[in-house]
Amino acid sequence: MVLCPMAVYNETGRHLDAWDMASGMVRQIAWTPRWVPELQRETMLLERLFYPEKWIFHRHQLTSCDPRQGGIGNMVNCGAAMYIAPVGAVNAGDPHGAYE
Repeated sequence: MVLCPMAVYNETGRHLDAWDMASGMVRQIAWTPRWVPELQRETMLLERLFYPEKWIFHRHQLTSCDPRQGGIGNMVNCGAAMYIAPVGAVNAGDPHGAYE
């Protein structure tokens, strides 16, 4: 799953924002097939995600919410937050850069 935001970084070649999460990340988890070891097949990652991680898809793709409000209503879980961790890695030591 962490490969998804990295693929979006490679596509955009710039800092990721909420709109990249709404379009690029949704495309990666819902429409780009990937090998899933525990299923032993290539499939969409959406099939193996827990509800908080699926919320990224539901809010952005199905309800077309404002990307900055994508997390509103999601249950408390660290999974969805972990998938955006590369933003922190890319902006290590620059919290203002990560926020912008």
